[in-house]
Amino acid sequence: IEVSVDLARDIPRIRGDDQRLQQVLLNLIVNAEYAMQRTRIKQLAIHTASAGQGVQLTVSDTGAGMTEETRQRVFEPFFTTKPAGQGTGLGLSVSYGIVQAHGGNIAVESQVGSGSVFHIYLPASGATAPSTLSA
Repeated sequence: IEVSVDLARDIPRIRGDDQRLQQVLLNLIVNAEYAMQRTRIKQLAIHTASAGQGVQLTVSDTGAGMTEETRQRVFEPFFTTKPAGQGTGLGLSVSYGIVQAHGGNIAVESQVGSGSVFHIYLPASGATAPSTLSA
């Protein structure tokens, strides 16, 4: 897999739990790797940028992509397209909850045969943050 990482230097700081945010990124990377198993071109890109009063993290892959039905359900608990024993269907639903708990949002664009792009927005540390998070 060809990995490209483009981390902007001029993005604002965010407030959050680094381990939980790492879990979100790891879930996206593991799913991308799985989606690219049967594709000829295997590219994973991670990109950060300033976005309004926060940070945009984008993770894209050249995997199999998702149907519209799958895309609409991908953040539901226990929903998986993996064979039995290979996935719990919790990775993206847990990631969704983590991002929401940080005052952000997560969305996905996908097309069968063209891969998927996940967009995560997290507010800057100066923005109003949920009271459940510690510094």
